[in-house]
Parts: sequence; structure tokens; C-alpha cells
Amino acid sequence: MTAPNDAALAYRVTFDRIGRERNAPDLVATADGPNHLGDLILSHAEPFLRSHAVSVEFEEDMRSGWIFCGMRTGGTFTIEASPVVTP
Repeated sequence: MTAPNDAALAYRVTFDRIGRERNAPDLVATADGPNHLGDLILSHAEPFLRSHAVSVEFEEDMRSGWIFCGMRTGGTFTIEASPVVTP
């Protein structure tokens, strides 16, 4: 098996909460890097949030992060990454 693109990784993002929702579904996606993953998390989270000033930030090790709504925390999440492989 080979990885088609060294930069592409498969991610499972598990949300502790998004806004007031404590049972938000996991996000399972392939992303080409942190900016792409951040965009995917933002798109996934927006339906659960009332704020339009939303941003996503990660820990340096890319294992966890936050969703910010203005100056407030709109959610937290953990990240699992694995290489994208093809048979």
C-alpha cells in the first residue's frame, strides 16, 4: 500500500462540544494540511453556532483545538490523524 500524497492525511475530529451541543457528530475527512482541516472543521461547526465571527485554532501538535466565537470558546475537539493509503 502506498500513500498517494505525503501531505494528505485522514482525520477523525471528535468534538467535546460545539456551542451548546454536547453530542455533535464526529468529522471524518481527508485534508491536505492544517489550513484545509481548519476549513473543514469550521464548515462542520457553523450549523451549531449562532456567531458569525468563528475561527478554529489547533495545539501545535495538532492533537486538539478550539472553536472561537469572537472572544469566547465555542467548542473544543481532539484530532486523530492517519496516513491516506490506497491498495
